[in-house]
Amino acid sequence: MARAGREVWEKRVERWKEGGLTAEEFAAETGVNARTLQHWQWLIGRERAGRPYVPTARRRRSRARAAVPSFVELTMPVAPDERFELETGRWRLRVPARFDQEALGRLLTVLGAQP
Repeated sequence: MARAGREVWEKRVERWKEGGLTAEEFAAETGVNARTLQHWQWLIGRERAGRPYVPTARRRRSRARAAVPSFVELTMPVAPDERFELETGRWRLRVPARFDQEALGRLLTVLGAQP
């Protein structure tokens, strides 16, 4: 079944509000999902109030997956006295050329465990 467009949902929401039924009752009669109907009511009302909804580009991730970066960029220093950066997409660590390996290991463990 093809997804209904905005105009179809605007008409459905209008018919629903004019009919005096609950979202569940209207959805059962018309064969649509009540939560989707309520979402479109919210979206249309928000836009009419001059506050359009702008979705974010963030993807939902499980906690387990968020702890494991999918890409790690490591920039190595050119000179021995320069620092290097470790970027995981979520964190950026700037590490000096001289650092305590154990302390850095503990920091990475803590950051990896955070949701």
